[in-house]
Amino acid sequence: MIPLGTDRDPSRPTPATFSIAAACVVVAVVATIQLRGGETVLVGGGPVPRLIALLAVLPGHGAEVWRWATYAFTHDWNGIWHLIGNMIFLLAFGRAVERRIGSWGFVALFLSCSVASGLVQAALEPASVLVGASGAICGVTGAFLALFPRARVRFLNLFILLGVFTLPAPVAVGLQVFFDLYGFLGANQGVAYAAHLGGYVSGFLAMVILLRLGWLPRTEWDIVYAWKQRGRRTAMRRAVEESQKGGVWQQPAARQAPPERIEASGLTKTALGTGVAPPAPPAPDAPTRLALARTDDAAASAGWSSLPGEWQGKFTGAELIRIGNAHAGAQRWVDAVNAWTTALPKLEGGAQADDIRVLAALISWRRIGDRDSASRFLDGLRDRASEVAKSTAAMLRAEIAAS
Repeated sequence: MIPLGTDRDPSRPTPATFSIAAACVVVAVVATIQLRGGETVLVGGGPVPRLIALLAVLPGHGAEVWRWATYAFTHDWNGIWHLIGNMIFLLAFGRAVERRIGSWGFVALFLSCSVASGLVQAALEPASVLVGASGAICGVTGAFLALFPRARVRFLNLFILLGVFTLPAPVAVGLQVFFDLYGFLGANQGVAYAAHLGGYVSGFLAMVILLRLGWLPRTEWDIVYAWKQRGRRTAMRRAVEESQKGGVWQQPAARQAPPERIEASGLTKTALGTGVAPPAPPAPDAPTRLALARTDDAAASAGWSSLPGEWQGKFTGAELIRIGNAHAGAQRWVDAVNAWTTALPKLEGGAQADDIRVLAALISWRRIGDRDSASRFLDGLRDRASEVAKSTAAMLRAEIAAS
C-alpha cells in the first residue's frame, strides 16, 4: 500500500518537508559516488561510503551524539528503493503535519523522533547499524494521527485489489503499525521494526502532550478535541437521561396547573387520578441555556459545541458572542469562529457585526491558518466597524496579501 496523500494536504508550500527530502537525496547521491569511487571504510566486514560512516549510528560510536539525529538522512547505499519508499511516506504525511505545527516545529519533531526511535532500536538490538529515515517518518505518521484522527488517507494498493482507495487515518496508520509489529515479532530480515514502533509512539505522544499543555493550539481536527467532544456528548446525554427520570430539569410541582384547571380544559385524568400530565422532556439546549443564565460561559460553550447544528442557531446573537468568547479564552479557536459565524446573521445592521467579522478573520488567519475563511470575513465588512477593528482589518489584508 503506497500512500498518495491525505484530505488535509496544504495548498501552500511546506519548505521543511521538502528540505529534509532533498537532504536525504543529496546524501544518497554522494554516498553512491563515494561507493563507486572506492571512498569507503570497512564496517562489519563490508564497505561503507565514508559519508554514511560519518552520519550513521555504528556499533561502538553511540557516544557521538550527533549520529542519533543524522542517521535519519542516510539510506541503503546498495539501492534506491529504501530512499524512495521513505520519501513517499514523508511527503504523504509530513506536509499536513508541517502546516499544522510550523516548519521549525516539524524539523524538531523529525529530529526528536529520529533520536527516540534510534534509542529504542539500540536498546533492543545493541549491535544494530542504524541507517534510514523510517523511524523519524513513523514519528511523523504518529503525529499525523494525533493531529488529524478524522482525516482520510489515499492509498495506491498493488496487492490483490489494484486501485486507489481512501481509508480513515486510524485505519491507514493502524495497518502500518500492524505490519511493523508483525515484522518485529516475526522474522526481522534486517529491518529496524523496533525503530518504526518507537517512532509511532514518540510522534503520537509528542503531539498529545503539546496539545494538552496548550503549547500547540487545539483545533476541531486533533485527538484531544475529539476526546473532549466525546466527553461533552456523554455528559449531555447523561443530563438528558437524568432529566427524563425526574432530575434537575423536571418542572417543580408548584408550576404545574391545578387539577381544576386541567379538568376544565377537558383533559382526562390519569390512571393515578391526579389529572396532571407528565412533564415534557427538556430540549437539548436546556443545559446550555441554564449555564448562560448562571453566567457559566465555560459550561455553556461546552454544551453548545455538543448540540446538533440546528440547535446551535437557536441562541441570540449576544449569547453566541459570549459562547464564542469562552471558546476563544480556552484556545478552542475553531469553535470560537463557528459560534461567531452563527451569530453574524443575528447582528446584521449594527457595528458589532463588523467587529465580530474582524475578530473571526484575525483568529482564522493567525491561529487556525485558514486564509480563505479570513478573506471571506474581511470581504463581508460593511464599513461599520470601530476604528480599532478597521485598522486591524487593514493589517490583516496586508498580511494575507504578502503571504
